[in-house]
Parts: sequence; C-alpha cells; structure tokens
Amino acid sequence: MITYQNLYLDVRRQLLQAGFPGAGLEARELVCFASGKTREEFYRDGPLYTSPEIEEAVRALTERHVGGEPVAYLIGEWEFYGLPLEVNEAVLIPRVDTEVLAEAAIEFAGTQEKCRLLDLCTGSGCVGLAAAASVPYCRVLLGDISEEALEVCRRNVRRCGLADRVKADVLDALAPPPASIGTFQCITCNPPYITRGEMEALDRSVKDFEPHLALYGGEDGLNFYRAIVRNWKAALTEGGRMYFEVGAGQADAVLGLMRDGGFAHVNILPDTQGIGRVVYGTAPERKKMILEADLLKTEEISLRQVELAPDDPQRKWDPAFHFDILDRAGVQIGGCNLRLGHSEALYYAGNIGYQIDEPYRGHHYAGKACKLLFQLARRQGMEYVIIVCVPSNQPSRKTCEWLGGELLEIAELPEDSEQRRLTGESHRCIFRFSL
Repeated sequence: MITYQNLYLDVRRQLLQAGFPGAGLEARELVCFASGKTREEFYRDGPLYTSPEIEEAVRALTERHVGGEPVAYLIGEWEFYGLPLEVNEAVLIPRVDTEVLAEAAIEFAGTQEKCRLLDLCTGSGCVGLAAAASVPYCRVLLGDISEEALEVCRRNVRRCGLADRVKADVLDALAPPPASIGTFQCITCNPPYITRGEMEALDRSVKDFEPHLALYGGEDGLNFYRAIVRNWKAALTEGGRMYFEVGAGQADAVLGLMRDGGFAHVNILPDTQGIGRVVYGTAPERKKMILEADLLKTEEISLRQVELAPDDPQRKWDPAFHFDILDRAGVQIGGCNLRLGHSEALYYAGNIGYQIDEPYRGHHYAGKACKLLFQLARRQGMEYVIIVCVPSNQPSRKTCEWLGGELLEIAELPEDSEQRRLTGESHRCIFRFSL
C-alpha cells in the first residue's frame, strides 16, 4: 500500500530521471486522472492510502508517458488560460507560449466598442475561447480545416459555456475567405509553422502523437503566413488587427510579410523567454473611389449621386456611394449604392445594393444600374463584386446571365443581426459577379 503523496513523489522521480522538465505538474495530473480526484481533493487526501487498482493505473500511465505519449492525450484534457479544455490526437496540445497570442488579442479586443474575432487554425479552440471568456461582449468564430479538430472544438465551446457567443466552422486558411463570413475587428492564428527540416528533428512526443496537419508549414514554415496575409486581410475591418503566433526565429520573416502585404503598425511581442512569439499588424484605411460622370449614364437610365443625411444608418458603410436611379425622362425610379470597405454586412470585394420602385420592370432597371456600378468597380481594380440581398430581392436569372453572376450561397442571418430585424427575413443570398 502507498499513499497518494508517496505515489506522486515516485512518479515525479521517475519522470525527472527520464528528463521531463514538467515532472511535478505531469505527475500530479496522472495521479488525479487515475484516481478521479480534483487537484483540491488530491492535496487534501495526500496522506491517505490509494487502492492497488489506482496505483496500477498510475504506473501504467507513467510508463506510457515515459514511452513518449503526452500527458494531455493520456488524460484527455489540458488547461489553457484558466480553461480546462478537451484534447485528443486530432488537435495540438495548448502550450504556455500560445498564451502570449491570447493575451495580446484579449487586450486589443477589450479596447473595441464591439468586437467580432476570428481564430483561424483553431484546433482545440483555445485562443478564441480564451478571448470570449475574457471579453464578455466579444463574438468569436473558430475556424479549422479538420472536421475531427472541430468536433473537439465544439465540445470545448459547450464545456466553457460559451455557445451563445462562439461558433465553430470549417475554414481553409490557405484559401480566400468564403463570401458569407463577414468581417472582423480581430483575427488570430497559430498556424502550422514547422519547416521540413524541423519536422524530422521533432521530439517523439510531438512527431509520433500530435497531428502533422497542424504542424507542417511547408519547406520554410511560412506557407500559411503568406496565404493568410494575402487572402484574409480583406476580412478585417478598417483598423482591425491580425495576430500570428510564430516559431522561434520566424518573427522577422513574418513581420516582413505583413509589411509587404500592406499592414500598418507591424510589431513583434516576445514570450517569457524573450523570444519573438507573436507578430501583429493593423489593417490600413481603405482607398477612396474617384467617380467619373461619364460612367453614370446609359440611353435608358442615369445615376445621380446623393449625399446621405448625417443620421442615415447607411453612413456606417464607408467608403460608400449612393445614387438615385433616374429614367430617360429624369424621373426617379429607385436607388442603389456601391459600398467599398468592410463591416459586418460587407464582404471582401465590393457590395452592391439596390431598390427599384417600379414593380414590373424592377430587375430590368436593377440590371442596368448594376452594370454602371460594375464599371465603377472595375475602374477601382476590382476583379469581382459581391451582391448581398434578401431572397425576395435577388437578381433574376436573366440579370445573372447578362452580367456574369453566380449564386454562391444562401446564408442564414444571425438571430441578433440588424438585417434580420429590418427585413424580417431569416436568410440572405450572396452572388458573385466577375468583372
């Protein structure tokens, strides 16, 4: 027979001899897991004797750990930023270094009047969940390419009691963001960043057990940083922040990528050992459009630019241009707008909206107006335009054929969205028109 305290000391000694730097913490976690005790119960019951079954289970787990299997996978959970999270072989084990990333994002989110945060390559969801738990008004989307990882992630969302503000979905960080995703004040990412050479030299506990999909970042380890800087900057609001965790020695290279990608105020944050661990930058101000009068008229219609009233809610879409649609006789028959920039209602190209007052010829006039606005967008170097509308006001098939449009998806509007409140409709249609 052996007491819990002595069993813990035996395991700690064995782990120290095997070269594990966190032997004390790991020994405690193994004893707690095998005995079904909380940490408080373990400290309280230290002088008590264990059962032979518990001792046998602890020693078996210890042997597996000495053989290379991580403690977090053995016990099925690990703590990050005060949150006990489920982990298994589908996700990386949260590291203390990653708390630097979480801390930086939390500090920034806390300065925003409202904050929508995206955590790419989310794995267990640790960074995004830490932000949501720390900033009560922060709404979080957790994205990962791995369905297995997202299953773990969703269970962690429920475990942390954050399902009302945190969602998880399939997102490919190497591809452009889907049109329905909206925009964010903050994007965080701890991407795969291990180089080919480093993969071969990884410790067995990492190489043989943790998911390679979440580790390998290409020949030089920078593949994900290049793709995310190139594709995902447009998913940030003006003045929004993007935060990356980086591997040792990668900070300067990632800082250069962000500067070359147009980010402002790029900086490096060190970890507790003084190693550059987080690189971040700010999305710059959007370019303004220069209007040309000869582009605003056809034989059938013309567009007359209007200035919105100071209290008009559409002013939040800036930069944006608003027009009356006039028929051949100069009579107003509707209105339309071309919005550049980004808000929760906009997407990563441009966004065109329109309303036609004449019911029977509405789509005909809308198509003509859109064609004029497409010319403006093309002059700004856009390759395509996104049209977002409720199903009752979507472009006709003839308009799509004429202007080269395709329906990307029908997306459900969030329960608390302004669009659902104003339109009374639960979904929106998202079209892409090539220019």
